[in-house]
Amino acid sequence: MPQTFMNLSGQAVLGLLTGYRLFPQNVLVVFDDADLPLGQLRFRVGGGHGGHNGIRSILEAIGPDFQRLKVPPMRPPRG
Repeated sequence: MPQTFMNLSGQAVLGLLTGYRLFPQNVLVVFDDADLPLGQLRFRVGGGHGGHNGIRSILEAIGPDFQRLKVPPMRPPRG
């Protein structure tokens, strides 16, 4: 289990890559994006951090060549 805060996710990801002898291309990071409409997903390899500090940390730790899956944030039901 990671022992870091989300903004320091790069430390945990780098530790996993090192421990399991994996490459950044083997990593899929799933994270929420408040601008993504409910029911829509966005997949990409490479790119910037888009203002997300956790992704920024991962970029600094392992570089840009990992897979990313953006999902809309879960919101509690209205009622």
